Amino acid sequence: MSSEDGNGAFALIDQAKKIKIIGDNKSDEIEHNEYIFCSVKFGRGCKSYYYLTEDDTLAIGDFVIVPVGEDGHSAIVEIVNIEYFPKDKIPFPLDRVKPIIRKYKDDDHIELDEVKHIIDKQSESKVHMIPFEQFVLCNVETPRVNVMVWVCLSEGCLKISGQDFGQAVIDFFGKDEHEYIYNFDQENTERLFALLTPERQKIKEVLLHKFGGIDGCNILKEFCDANSITYRTFTW
Repeated sequence: MSSEDGNGAFALIDQAKKIKIIGDNKSDEIEHNEYIFCSVKFGRGCKSYYYLTEDDTLAIGDFVIVPVGEDGHSAIVEIVNIEYFPKDKIPFPLDRVKPIIRKYKDDDHIELDEVKHIIDKQSESKVHMIPFEQFVLCNVETPRVNVMVWVCLSEGCLKISGQDFGQAVIDFFGKDEHEYIYNFDQENTERLFALLTPERQKIKEVLLHKFGGIDGCNILKEFCDANSITYRTFTW
């Protein structure tokens, strides 16, 4: 999205638009020509994320609806901070910040306690985002192929790397060794973990159980394709 035309959530607030700053039991009006960045959280103890808005009536503690993921599905989040930045001081590239859809409203037919419950449920996958060192996901040797696969979680991103060698590799690829890497960004790692651990199981055990066999990588790809989870693949 572009901010050049002054349209949408990335538009500059109108010249001389007035907002109220509340503090020390008094209100002062100041003029702004800036972008409004809201920091939101998906649950208790979670990292905050920037979203853009043109709604200067939003306040810290408000619940809002935001788009999440590449498919833009909606989530309810809580605003934990609001900041104003001129164009040359914005903390995040505008084309990488999504807009707040709107404030949560009473006629959304979700009670406030239920909103908080939804936010807590959204945050459950974050529990599994604790980094872990590389461990062996698969180590299988057959008369025709040897398969080694490793997995690690670093900075919230899942990385799976593998190496196949043997006669089956020669027959299929025309070379005696085939290496590959699957890189998941943080957003898709979180989505994958949330789907794999609906009861908050230990993620390493789930990865081993579900993707630990000789066909584990193919099963992983099928699972990701079925659930619109994306990743980058490198092979050589």
